[in-house]
Amino acid sequence: MSNGKQTVSKILPILGIILVIAANIISAIHGSFTLATTIAIVVGLLLFLTIFLRFESANVRYYTNVGIYSLFGLGIAIFVYLLIGMYPQRWDITKQGLYSLSRQSKEFLKTLDKDVKVVAFVTERRPVEEFIKRYTYVNKKIKYEIYNPFKDTLVARKYDTSVMPGDIFVVCGKKKKKIRALKEKDFTNAIAEVAREEETVVYFLQGHGERSLEKSFQTLQERGDPSLSEIKRLLEERAISVKELKLAEKGFIPKDCSVLVCAGPSSDLFPFEVDILKEFLNNGGRAIFMLDPVSSPMTSFPNFTNLFKEFGVVIKRDIVVDMNPISQALYGDPLAPLVYGASDHPILKDLPKNKAFFVPQVRTVTKAESLPEGVSVEDILQTSDYSWAEDVDKIFRERKISQPPQDKIKPQTIAVAAVKKLGKNPSSATSEQGKRNEARLIVFGDSDMFANANISSASALVFLNGIRWLTEQKEIVAIPEKLIESTPVILSAAKTRIIFIMLVITLPSLVFFGGLGYTMLRRRAR
Repeated sequence: MSNGKQTVSKILPILGIILVIAANIISAIHGSFTLATTIAIVVGLLLFLTIFLRFESANVRYYTNVGIYSLFGLGIAIFVYLLIGMYPQRWDITKQGLYSLSRQSKEFLKTLDKDVKVVAFVTERRPVEEFIKRYTYVNKKIKYEIYNPFKDTLVARKYDTSVMPGDIFVVCGKKKKKIRALKEKDFTNAIAEVAREEETVVYFLQGHGERSLEKSFQTLQERGDPSLSEIKRLLEERAISVKELKLAEKGFIPKDCSVLVCAGPSSDLFPFEVDILKEFLNNGGRAIFMLDPVSSPMTSFPNFTNLFKEFGVVIKRDIVVDMNPISQALYGDPLAPLVYGASDHPILKDLPKNKAFFVPQVRTVTKAESLPEGVSVEDILQTSDYSWAEDVDKIFRERKISQPPQDKIKPQTIAVAAVKKLGKNPSSATSEQGKRNEARLIVFGDSDMFANANISSASALVFLNGIRWLTEQKEIVAIPEKLIESTPVILSAAKTRIIFIMLVITLPSLVFFGGLGYTMLRRRAR
């Protein structure tokens, strides 16, 4: 019996070593530790430690004391770890500072004295949380909440009617802005935008048959949604308030009006409305006008024409015909021209030069041959090289298109931006407008391009950049891009396994078993 116990005590440690080695090799082949291999390693270590029962039975008390001291030391380490967790410190050792905020963001956050809440709707929590924590470490006034858009639908509806995975809302008081990209530049500027004191308010003129800001399901079923509800949503996502204004009823333009928009009127302004608009603009006001081509001889815009004359902008009773091969192949409609950016104006920022979009039925909007004093006008959008302008009444009366002489076929301007220099102290200027020494105006020859039925990413970008240019909203916090230097280390699958086995299996095993074996041999030699 005694010999049998001795045999077992010899076999168990060897069996333990074999089990540990086998489990590590299997894990190396699969590339990760599984539950089965982890259990095998633990059992193998326990079997190997039975060697103490054979050689170290006389020192059980000593090893018990060492175990207790080790547990006590482990408890101290856990306590220190938890203490450090209460006051975390972060170090970014990358050369480009990829995992820390830029100096510009930190300086801005140190001046932030308002509570800002970040609400993220994502399916993967960790990367978003790690990114937001860079901000919370600098300023404790920034709080965050992370939800799953598929599970927390009731919370999502509080922020938007259609929340998608990746949507992030930055909220300060009643202001709210939605972003999607986890970029420091966008995130910092979103915080700055919702936290700033002044508010941007866009008024949409009503009372002349302009486009509605709300969806109409009846017209949606008939011919597509003609409303501007998508434009309204995009503005509100950027912490911009949207209101309607019936100028004929109110009799004046509110003082908080940052930009006035007149989108697709079907009738002309009243003369007294023109006077109100002129006073607004001459006191530093900003406005966008979108005038669709109209086929009814009874509908004309002499008062709009009179208003634009002071800004060197000319609208004609025409419609653009475009015979470019692309639109003909896609739409087969010569009245749906292909539109490109016409200059390097800030309104066209981020719009690629070769990026084009279609516009259904548009009139020309051009610069006057002789501009009023202090006025500058710049082309914004133009059609393709295959286009020309025709009298709108002729087109709809004859129901046919005749190609004009070749010298008439050229790009047609359909949108312009005008700037009028004012005196340093314009009379009866409002408290906000009094800071401005120029009036700004954008005129589009169509409003369909911004309607829900036709809006595209390109036309939406043009409109939003137009609002930014009119309100002179520059990038609030200028943050330089972080350039990543490419220093790749390419390893084959075989080399990766060899490194894994050497560092994770072989080296720790040599240290453990070699040290333990050496200690036991020293004890036996005594």
